[in-house]
Amino acid sequence: MTSKYFGSGVSDLPMDKASLIRELVYRQADLLLPAKNTVVMKPVPVLEFKYDIPKITTIAPTKIEEGTRSERKHMEFWQMPVSLTKYQTTVTMTDEAKARSMGNLQLSMTMNAVATGMAQTINDEIFAAIYAATGVHVHAAQKWTNESASPAYDVASICGEIFENTNIMETDLSNIQVYVPASMWSQLNMPKDTGLLYLTIKGWMEREQKVSIQPTRWLGGTTGVRTGALVVLPGEQTAHHLTYNGTDIPTAEHEREMGVGEEYLITRYFKTVVIPDSVNGTTTARIGWITGIC
Repeated sequence: MTSKYFGSGVSDLPMDKASLIRELVYRQADLLLPAKNTVVMKPVPVLEFKYDIPKITTIAPTKIEEGTRSERKHMEFWQMPVSLTKYQTTVTMTDEAKARSMGNLQLSMTMNAVATGMAQTINDEIFAAIYAATGVHVHAAQKWTNESASPAYDVASICGEIFENTNIMETDLSNIQVYVPASMWSQLNMPKDTGLLYLTIKGWMEREQKVSIQPTRWLGGTTGVRTGALVVLPGEQTAHHLTYNGTDIPTAEHEREMGVGEEYLITRYFKTVVIPDSVNGTTTARIGWITGIC
């Protein structure tokens, strides 16, 4: 067993315990992220850099005669600066809890609270970036809470807008993610009589339209712009969630606070980057918004 001096005391715990706690918190937080399905998760070793974004996304082959070669095509890029944002949590495991043989319980509950809080923060950051970049919009024919409403029609409309305004392949449509306010989850899971059998609205849409429907607390409420459905076609050309994994900055530290207990500090740097449709743009038609669903 080793110990390390941190300035305010000498820890009698292994040096790698803080790193272990960080990894457990990171993994638990990532498991709690509904928004992770809207982005490509990417680790990066630096905090600031420039994203090279291609100006075109398709290079078609050229039909040529035998014994000849096609013309050279250059892939041109434009640059977008990216800077990761720092988030940090500090918690303390008290001597008293350890003396009561409650140290492990306190540690477990604290880690769960830290992981939940981190997941909510990352989730909000991803959804906010995705929502800000919506490039296509449709208005729901009716509120989805109405008995005669057709959520499937509205989703089909936004999927059509995404398809018409991008160069995606037909097979990509089955990867679309639809996020609805968590308060509407039970509404979409109510069985409906289709004439042949009973199906939920969600079940029918996922089976027939091949979309994935998920609830999120980020949407919802009685006022504001979030009373809609967020529709995303995830992929390399849509959005990336970048997380720092370099070695220059310690992201897990602990020290002994004299007379109190062991203090742990967990740091995470991350940023969600949406790939716009045009040079220096801010939106993409691979992200849609259905207004007026509730």
